[in-house]
Amino acid sequence: WQSAGTTAPLYLAWLIQSAPLFMDETKQGKPEVIKSMMYAFGSGQDTLRGKSAGGVRTSKRFRSVMLSTGESPITSFSHDQGARARCLLLNGEPFGSPSEENRVAADEMKRALMEHHGHMGPLLVQHLIDNRAGWPALRARHAELTLGLVSGLKSAMSMRLMEHVAVIQLAAELLHQLGLPGSSDDAIDALVRAVSRGEPDSDQPRQAAQQ
Repeated sequence: WQSAGTTAPLYLAWLIQSAPLFMDETKQGKPEVIKSMMYAFGSGQDTLRGKSAGGVRTSKRFRSVMLSTGESPITSFSHDQGARARCLLLNGEPFGSPSEENRVAADEMKRALMEHHGHMGPLLVQHLIDNRAGWPALRARHAELTLGLVSGLKSAMSMRLMEHVAVIQLAAELLHQLGLPGSSDDAIDALVRAVSRGEPDSDQPRQAAQQ
C-alpha cells in the first residue's frame, strides 16, 4: 500500500494472475491510492495509458482476489457505493475475547498452518485445469449457492456481496471433494454474519435516507 500509485499493485496482479494478492496494513497507504485500487482491482485490468508515440497501450488484464489487513476497514477510505460492494469485511477478534484458552487455540492453529499449508491450493488449481469441461457446471452451482444465500434478504448490497460468499463456498465444496477433512459450515456462517454486520456501514444510500 506504500506505492506512489495504483500502477505497481495492478502490475503485480497481472503478473501473478489468478493467485491471490495480499496487501497488508492499510494504515500505511495513501487514502487516495487505496480508494483507486478498490475500483481498479475490481475491474480486472490496468488503467488505460497513452503511448509516447501516440495511441493507447494494451491494458494488462487479470482475474484475482485481494486480501487486505489493517486496523481500519478498507471501506473507510471510500464512501462510494460501488467500491464498498466489492469488499467482504471481517471484523472483530477471530478467537474471541482475550483469554488463556483462546491464546492456546490461536497458537495451535498457527503451528498447524505452518506445518500443513500449501497442499490443497495447488491440488485445487490442478483439478480445475484438468476439468475444464466441468466449468459450466461450476458456474451453475455458483448461481445455485448465491440464490440460497440471498433467500430472504432485502438489501441489494447484501445480495451483491453474497455472490462473493458463494465463490468461497463453492471453493470449499471442491476442496472437500478433493479430500479436505472437516466442515466449512462455520466459516460460511461467519461470512454471512459479517455481511449482515457490515451492511449498515456499506449501504450509503440507506444511511443517507435514514438521516
